[in-house]
Parts: sequence; structure tokens; C-alpha cells
Amino acid sequence: MAKLQNVTRAHLGLLLANLVWAVNYPFYKVLMPHYITPVALATFAVTVAGLLGLVSLFWGGIEKIDRNDIYKFIGALLMGIAKKLLLMIGMQHTSPIEASIIATLGPILVLVFSFFFGIDRFTPMKVFGMVLGMGGALLVILSGGGAVTSGEKLMGNLFEQTLFLLYDILVMQLRQELGV
Repeated sequence: MAKLQNVTRAHLGLLLANLVWAVNYPFYKVLMPHYITPVALATFAVTVAGLLGLVSLFWGGIEKIDRNDIYKFIGALLMGIAKKLLLMIGMQHTSPIEASIIATLGPILVLVFSFFFGIDRFTPMKVFGMVLGMGGALLVILSGGGAVTSGEKLMGNLFEQTLFLLYDILVMQLRQELGV
């Protein structure tokens, strides 16, 4: 019975995380043009994430980390901050639909590159997820819901996705090394 409750809690947590993720782009788009600048919103998001991280650090306890891993953590931190800033700046220049289509590529590219770096492997469910993600993006594009923006705006969004890719691969590698 306790195992079922844990599974239910995990699924509810995943559902909540996906709902929050789904409203991110439209929420940012509503806020930025009129109420807050991209840099201020990125600063706010990074500050809140940092404070929540500190709370969880003190709540869960501090573990000893190898000195070499500290540099990886700092690199991941800086890439995460730059990624958030570029996301906000990119969102200012694109529609939520366009940004969502580009963001669909992030997890797919992370899986492909982490496979080539030997960090992750393809499974039938991961391949199914890749096909589903690409199919959804293709469906939106072909139905006329997502026009491609100018090259300058597209490059900014793709650079943000590249940072997402590097950040995720670095964090995956750290998790493997630390057994988390």
C-alpha cells in the first residue's frame, strides 16, 4: 500500500512539474513586454531557484564533494544562469509557440548527445518520446501554428537550447559520478 502511495505521489509530482513547464512560455510572454525586463525576470527566477536550493541543502544535509566536482557544479550553475537569461531574451523576440517548438528539440538533443558521450542509452520508451516530441512539433508547424522567425531570433533560441544541452549533459554526468 505504501508503495502505491509513493507511485501516486511521484506521478502527481510529475504532473505538477509538467503543468508548470507548460505555462512557462505563455506566462513569460505576458510578463515581459509590459511588466518586467528579460534580465530582471531571469534574475528573479535564478534568485528564487537559488533560495530554494539553499533551503533544500540545509534541510537535506550537506554531503562531501570531490574538489574536481565542485568545478563541474560551478560550470553547471553558470550554464544554468546563462540559459535562463537567454531564454528570457529569446522569449521577448519570439512567440510562445515558436519558443515551445524550439524547446522541444532540447530534450531530444540531450538524449542523442548523451548517447554519443556514453552517458545515456536509447530505450524503446525514449525513442517513442523522441518521435512523439518531433511529431508534435511537426504537427504544429504543418498546421500553420508555428511560423519560423528570422535567422537572428532563431539563432538566439538555438544558442539557448545549446546551453540547455550542455547543462543537462554535465548534470547527468555529475549525477552518474555521484550516484544520485
